[in-house]
Amino acid sequence: MNGKADAVMRLLREVPSLRWIGIAGDRPRLRPVCRLFYRLVARCRCRLFRRNRVFRRRSARAVSRNILDGGKA
Repeated sequence: MNGKADAVMRLLREVPSLRWIGIAGDRPRLRPVCRLFYRLVARCRCRLFRRNRVFRRRSARAVSRNILDGGKA
């Protein structure tokens, strides 16, 4: 095992509902496809999983205001 996609496949084998993906990803013919897919997701992860920074800041302010006000709305 060399990490990255191989580690993801091993983790998927531990999740009962996703076990079939982990088993399929360990097949010799599918392993290069899984590694390619892993590299694509890793390269584009900022675009795939980014959040709106403004929303995060506002929610953090709202939470801190709520804590300082003693939980009053």
